[in-house]
Amino acid sequence: MISQQIESPANPLAWGGTQDIDALAALGRFAGTPAEFWPLYLATLSQCLSVRRSLLLLRSSGAGWRAAYQWPPNVSGQASDAVVILRLAEAAISQGVACGPSGQAAQAGTGLGACLRSVPANAAVGTDVAALVLLCDAADTEPAAKMPLLRLAVETPEQFELQRRLRSVAGNAERLHEALTLANRLGDEDRFVKAGMMLCGELAARFGCDRVSLGWLDGDLVRLQAVSNIEKFDRSMAAAQALEDVMEEALDQDCEIVVPAPASSAAVTRSHLEYARTQGVGHLFSLPLRVGGQALAVLTAERRDTEFDEGQRWEIRLICELAASRLGTLQQRDRWVGARWADAVRSGLGRFWGVEHSLAKLSALSLLAALLAAAALPWTYRIDAAATLRSDDMVFVPAPFDGFLREVHVEIGDKVIRGAATVGLDTRELMLEESMAAAEVGRFAREAEKAQAIGQLADMQIALARQRQSAARLDLVRYHLAHAQLRAPMTGVVVEGELKKNLGGPVKKGDLLLKIARLDSTYVEIEIDQTDIHETAPGRRGELAFVGRPDLKVALVIERIEPMSTMKDGRNYFLARARVDAETQSWWRPGMGGTAKIDVGDRSLLWVLTHRSLRFLQRALWL
Repeated sequence: MISQQIESPANPLAWGGTQDIDALAALGRFAGTPAEFWPLYLATLSQCLSVRRSLLLLRSSGAGWRAAYQWPPNVSGQASDAVVILRLAEAAISQGVACGPSGQAAQAGTGLGACLRSVPANAAVGTDVAALVLLCDAADTEPAAKMPLLRLAVETPEQFELQRRLRSVAGNAERLHEALTLANRLGDEDRFVKAGMMLCGELAARFGCDRVSLGWLDGDLVRLQAVSNIEKFDRSMAAAQALEDVMEEALDQDCEIVVPAPASSAAVTRSHLEYARTQGVGHLFSLPLRVGGQALAVLTAERRDTEFDEGQRWEIRLICELAASRLGTLQQRDRWVGARWADAVRSGLGRFWGVEHSLAKLSALSLLAALLAAAALPWTYRIDAAATLRSDDMVFVPAPFDGFLREVHVEIGDKVIRGAATVGLDTRELMLEESMAAAEVGRFAREAEKAQAIGQLADMQIALARQRQSAARLDLVRYHLAHAQLRAPMTGVVVEGELKKNLGGPVKKGDLLLKIARLDSTYVEIEIDQTDIHETAPGRRGELAFVGRPDLKVALVIERIEPMSTMKDGRNYFLARARVDAETQSWWRPGMGGTAKIDVGDRSLLWVLTHRSLRFLQRALWL
C-alpha cells in the first residue's frame, strides 16, 4: 500500500554525468517544503539513474515498512516488486548502500537500496528509519555502476534539511528583527495606555488573534489596561472582570498558561477554562510580564479555532520581554498627578539641596507650613450626633376586652382619619352572652312577680337583686359590642401594629394593637455625646440628613437639652429636642433616623484636627 499519492512535477533536468550532479546539487538548495521536496527528489533521481520505479520507505518502532512516496506516482508495479523492495530496504539498513539481487534472483528484477542518514522532517511521530529503494529494468546489466551516483544522492536530503534549518534560523532572525522594531516603536510612545493598545493591536494582527489584552498589577489586584482594537471598555462588565480573573490566575502562579493545557502542564487553569467556556474561546495563552525581576503585568491572547504553537509562543514571549521595561517606565510616569508631582519636586529640590534626604527635607517644610496654616485658618466646627424624628401627638389603641381578632383595616404607614374603622374584634361570643343576659333579666323579673303574688317578700327581694345583676352584665356585654369595632381616635399615620398576620389570634384586654401619630407636630430627638455636650446649647442651629435621603438637608434649631444623661451601648449621651425649621414632608414618618450636624462656631483647623486626641491624652496622662 502506498500511503501518499503524488503528482510528478515536470523536471527539466536531462540525464547526463555533470547534469546529474548539478540536478542533485540544485535539489539540495530546494526552497520548498519537505512534502514538495520528496516527490521531486524521487523523480530527479529516477531519471538520473534510469530506473523504472523509486520509493521512500519509512519504518516506525514496532511496525513494518511503509511507502511514504514513490515515482511514478500511479504505477502499480510488478508482482515480484514487493519481495525485492523489502529485501533491498533491509540490505540498505545493514550495508548503507546495497545492489541486488543477483544470480537467479535477478530474474525477478534488480535494484538499488540506500539508507538515509536523517528521517524526513514531515515523517509521522515514531519514525526512526528511512530507506531509499530504486528498481531497475530487467534488461539493466550494470546496476552496480550507478552506486557512486546513488551515494552522492544520499547526501542530497541531508543538504536539503540543513538548508531548511538555515532558512528557519534566518526566519527566526527576521522575527527577532520585527520584535526589535516593535520595541522601538513602543519606545516612541509617551503614554502608557497608548503603548499598551499598540502592543495588543500589533500582536493581534501579527498572530491572527481574536483579542489580545494587557492587565497591570494595581495594589493586590490585576486591572485591565488595554484591549486590542478597543479604545474604551467598561471594567465593570462581567467579561472584563472574568478576564482580570484569568490574568490574576497567571500572575499568582507566575507562569505561562496555555488552554487547552498540555499533558505535562501542572498549572491551575480553572479561571482560564471558565472564561473560555463562557466567552466561546477555543485557545488562550497568558504570559506574565516581568519588570525589574518582578511580575507586574499579564498579557492574554485569545483565538477561537487555532492553537498557539511553540514558535508563536516563543515570539510573543520575546516581544513581551522587550516591551516590558518600556511599559513599566510609562506606567510609572502615568501615575496620578500627586505621585508625579512628588517625583518632580523631589528631583528639582535635589539640585539645590543635594542628592540626599531631599524628600525628607521637603516633607518637613511642607508639614511646618501646613501646621502654621492650620493654626491660623478658621474652620466651622460641627458636632455629629444621631437623630430621630419624633411626634408630639401619639395615641395608643389598646384592646378593650379579651377576644379574638376578626378583621384589620390598616397597616403600618397607612394614613387614617378620625373615626375611621381600624380593627374589628370577634363579636359572636358577645352576642351569645347578650342573649343569655337578656334571658336572665326576664327570668328574674318573673320570679320577683311570682314571689310578690304569694307574699314571699324575701324571695322577691332576692329575685330583684339578681335581675339588677343580670341587667348590669347585659349592659357590659352591650358596651363591649359597641366597642368591638375600634376606630381611629385622631387623624394621623399608623406607626406600629402589624395585625394582619395575627388574624384570628387572641388578644388580652389592654394589649397594644395600634399606635397612631400625627405628622404635623414632629420634632427631632438628638443624642449628643457627653464629650460634646459642653459645646452646644439651646438656640444652636444645625442640619439633619436622613439615612434614606442623605442628599436632603433639613434645617433645625435646638429648643432644650435634657439635664440627665442616658447610657446606651456603653456610652453616655444627652437627649436634646430640636424644632424642624422647614416644611413638613409627606414622606416623613416618626422613628426615621439620620445624622444631625450642629454648628458650634468657628475653630482653628488645627484644633478641629487634634482636639479629640489631645482630650484623650489629657484623660490618660491626667494633665
